[in-house]
Amino acid sequence: MRDFGIDPKEGELSDLEKELILYFRDLVSDRLRKLFIKFAKLISKYDPGQDTADIFYEITKNHDFAAEIFADKYYKGLVEDDKTEEK
Repeated sequence: MRDFGIDPKEGELSDLEKELILYFRDLVSDRLRKLFIKFAKLISKYDPGQDTADIFYEITKNHDFAAEIFADKYYKGLVEDDKTEEK
């Protein structure tokens, strides 16, 4: 659950956040506003990497190979992140 005690000042909102608020306010009912919030919660958890993994898994039908490829990419990414942080 989000901490709704944080109240950003208008000057702290980005243009995209302001646009989102305007569209939210234009919704004609609380029912639609609640649906909008549910959608925002779902989309905030979206992981495009997971879609790629799922598609690759389905295409190859070789679970061990798919796991090996993604583990290799994951660990290479960690190593690269570590190298970048050391600089």
